[in-house]
Amino acid sequence: MTPSTNRILSFDLLKVVALMYIIFGWHMDDYAGDILQTSIGRTLVIGALGIFVFVSGYTLTRSCGGKVENLSDAGLFIKKRFVRIYPLYLSSLILAFAVSEISSKQFLTGIFLLNAILNIHINALWFVTMIFIFYLLLPVILYTYSVARTLVLSFLFLFICVVINNSFGLMDLRLTYYFPVFVLGILCSQHDKLFLFLKSTRWAIISAIILLILTYIPQSLKFSGFKYMYIVGSLVFSLSPMIAAAELFSEVAKSNVFVRLSYASFCMYLYHRTVFYSLLQLYRPESDLMIVLFLGLAGFPLIFILSEWVQTGYDYLVRKSSKLVLSQS
Repeated sequence: MTPSTNRILSFDLLKVVALMYIIFGWHMDDYAGDILQTSIGRTLVIGALGIFVFVSGYTLTRSCGGKVENLSDAGLFIKKRFVRIYPLYLSSLILAFAVSEISSKQFLTGIFLLNAILNIHINALWFVTMIFIFYLLLPVILYTYSVARTLVLSFLFLFICVVINNSFGLMDLRLTYYFPVFVLGILCSQHDKLFLFLKSTRWAIISAIILLILTYIPQSLKFSGFKYMYIVGSLVFSLSPMIAAAELFSEVAKSNVFVRLSYASFCMYLYHRTVFYSLLQLYRPESDLMIVLFLGLAGFPLIFILSEWVQTGYDYLVRKSSKLVLSQS
């Protein structure tokens, strides 16, 4: 593998904006009677989650030079992703269980990253178990990479998920919603012309129009498969407008505030529900509006400080252990 470490400023900006919207424009509202939720808000949160999946597919493919040559490369890739994700994920899982935010069943299956496979929902942490499955599939796709092989493997994975879900009730169907976006990230990383088309102004405008149509299509025109079409459409057609907009304002990502938020973003996602839940155990305002204000004003600094502190400490431990291993080899 030939790694590439160049930052993409527009992606950094997208991740921070998407994260802030997910946490404070959507998940926070779950504790306040959903008073902020709207039709376009639902579409945007689907798109925001899709951004993380797309960016992961794109940047991880780019980081390993677009190919995985052997089992050693695949093992190294998975090991790095595991070290990067699992200990922090496990800490958030333990905290969520400690404050009774999740059940013992959710906790035990979550330890082994089985929630998406067993179709056991686990609040916001479902996203981590899903994305790790995609990480396991990435080396398979990039080994002797070709577009045809990628499409065949992707279709096969989606087909298996649907069959197992219909037959046994296993495999969270959200895997089938988000995996095509992950694959699109891989394809865009491998083929510059596809990525240029995706973020072109013309396609961004067309996508935005389609997105609005999907969001506000009259109830009378909806059919049995509309939910799947709506979610997949929201994921695919939200990418272009969001990426095109981020390209215009990408310089903002150079600011210290955005750099710090981007650095802490993974932990902010991991811990935000536990912080919200704990704050409301200490004090719960009487009205939903006051809950939103309370969680926003008190929750943001707590989530950010905790996340930056944990991420910094964890990175220090990883660097220290790596140096120790190298000195002993």
